[in-house]
Amino acid sequence: MVEKKIILAVFIFGLFSALVWAQSATNASNRVAPEDSYIATFENEDLQILVELQPYGSTNLIQMVQKVLKITFVNKQEIPIKIIWDESIFTDNNGKPARLIKEGQRFIVSDQPQVPSILPPGERASFLAVPQSHITYSSSSGWFVTGISGNIRKRTLMIAYEINNIKKYAKMEIEFETAKSAPDRLTFPTLSYLSPVSNPQGETIGYQGFSIVFLGYVSRNYYNPIKPGSWNNFWQWGTIALFVPYIGIGTEYVNNDNSFTFSLYTIYILPMIDFAFSF
Repeated sequence: MVEKKIILAVFIFGLFSALVWAQSATNASNRVAPEDSYIATFENEDLQILVELQPYGSTNLIQMVQKVLKITFVNKQEIPIKIIWDESIFTDNNGKPARLIKEGQRFIVSDQPQVPSILPPGERASFLAVPQSHITYSSSSGWFVTGISGNIRKRTLMIAYEINNIKKYAKMEIEFETAKSAPDRLTFPTLSYLSPVSNPQGETIGYQGFSIVFLGYVSRNYYNPIKPGSWNNFWQWGTIALFVPYIGIGTEYVNNDNSFTFSLYTIYILPMIDFAFSF
C-alpha cells in the first residue's frame, strides 16, 4: 500500500512538472524574440515580416508543445495593409504547399474563406498560423494540430497582402538545421535516466539507462529511427530489482525539438504511462 502511494505521488509530481514546464515555455515565447531566433525574415518598402516557431499553447499536454508559425508584421507605410490568409501558403510536413490557417479561425470551418487581417499604418501585429493540412479531426480525441517538424528541411512561406488596392506577395525560403542526435532524458514517474543509442547515420534508434523506481536497467528500442513531431513505436526490455527481467511494447510522442515525450507502454501486460524531459 505504501509503495502504491509513493508511485502515485511521483506520478502526480511528474504531471505537475510537465504542466509547469510547458506553461513556462509558452510564456517565454510571448516575449519579443531575439533576432537570431527567427527562422525567416522579409522586408521591403511596404512591410517587415518576422517568422519564428512557437508552442501552440493548447490545454492538451501533447498539443501544448506542438510548434506552429508565429508571424509578426510591421506596417512601414502610412496606409493600411491587408494580409490575405487564403492566398498565403507554407510547405507542410509532407513537403506540399498548404494554405495557412490563422489563429481565431474555427477548425470545423477551416476550409472556408478567412477574414483578412488589417494592419494599421505604422503598427506591429503577431499571429499564430498553421498549414491547413496539419489540422485533423478524430472521433476519439477531437481536433488536433500537428506541429511543424524537422523532417522537411527546406520550406517556402509566401504571404499575400494588399496595399492601395494592389495585391503583392512576400516569399521566404526557410531551411531548418539538420537533425541532431537526441539528448539524454529524465522520465517520470519511473525516474529513469536514459541516454540515446544511435545508428551509423547518427539517427536515434533507442535509449538505455537506469530506473530508480524499478531499481533496474532499461533498454528501449525503436522499430524505426525517431521522428520528432510524431508517434514512434518501440519494444523494450529491462530488469526490476536488478535481476528480475521484463519485456514490453509501446509508443511515444516526441515533440519537434526532442525536449518532451509522452509514452504509453506495457511491462508484460501491465499498462504504463510516463513523461520525459530532455536536456
